[in-house]
Amino acid sequence: MTSITSRPFGLTYDGQQAALYTLTNGVAEVDVSNYGATLVSIRIPDQGGQYRDLLLGEDDVQGYQRQGNYFGALIGRNGNRIKGGRVEINRQAYQMEVGEGGNNLHSAPNGFDKRMWNTAVVQTEHGQSLECSLFSPAGDQGLPGNLQVCVRYSLAADNGLILEYFAKTDADTLVNMTNHAYFNLNGHDSGSVEGHRVCLMADFYTPTDETNCPTGEVRFVKDTPYDFTEFHTIGERLRQTPDFSYTGGYDLNYILRTKERQMALSAKVIGDQSGIQMEVYTNQPAMQFYTGNGIQDVEGKNGARYQPFGGFCLETQSVPNAINLQHFGAPILRAGDVYNYTTVYRFSSHAE
Repeated sequence: MTSITSRPFGLTYDGQQAALYTLTNGVAEVDVSNYGATLVSIRIPDQGGQYRDLLLGEDDVQGYQRQGNYFGALIGRNGNRIKGGRVEINRQAYQMEVGEGGNNLHSAPNGFDKRMWNTAVVQTEHGQSLECSLFSPAGDQGLPGNLQVCVRYSLAADNGLILEYFAKTDADTLVNMTNHAYFNLNGHDSGSVEGHRVCLMADFYTPTDETNCPTGEVRFVKDTPYDFTEFHTIGERLRQTPDFSYTGGYDLNYILRTKERQMALSAKVIGDQSGIQMEVYTNQPAMQFYTGNGIQDVEGKNGARYQPFGGFCLETQSVPNAINLQHFGAPILRAGDVYNYTTVYRFSSHAE
């Protein structure tokens, strides 16, 4: 059964004490901070029994405040891009702040990843789990509704890291949360992930415009460099993608095969050096595959230097910009309803 310990994680720039919580099941270890409900580390033994930290990240809370890559970040109220930052709910227009490309990205500049969360250790079927909660008042990020949010981190006996997202509101509002963990299954400091093998359970993707925002179109992945329905290495076709000139690598939303919010296997990734395998399960309808194209010589944990393609993200989500593309199903949480999605990252040592 999983147990949890905690230790200080440094002071924020304004003097708040951050904490680091470690979940362990006797094999795997996971670190989570109350700053941003951030996933800091996942330590798993490889085939030879050597522990590898699979997450890009920082050594202390100020490291997370300095960097702008969303390492391990809990993203909310909305993950990914919204065209022009424009949101319409019940025929009422709302405006979020805009940045990159004239869009809102990850609810910046005051996303949930920039805040101190309340934490509680709770007893679950997995032993001890960590609950992170916060209150987002009406008008926060330009959006309506007093929103109460809770994210529960659990570590199962099979080395599955379970993220359960909950939210309630007193007025209809936009909610589309995700986690922006950057994985490197060879170890966070091992360099490029271009040799990782990836399989995605997705037959369709959503094309984007020059600002990397979905246009509303849906296309088959077949016969494109975006097709990962069978295993391919990340680097095999990375520079052949039609959008490479403005994305610099994979940064694309896939429509998953999940149906009616049922949990389903959505991705498999194998580290080419470690043999560590990660499986992703979710009941979300979509997932962003991002290969860390924007990482530019960032100092990380233990003095590591992170470069482009040093990690990959699999961000489970609603379709980006779906609030403006109604045929995808706008991610609106109605007053009195409960937002509840789950994503599981399960790790094992892969026998080559």
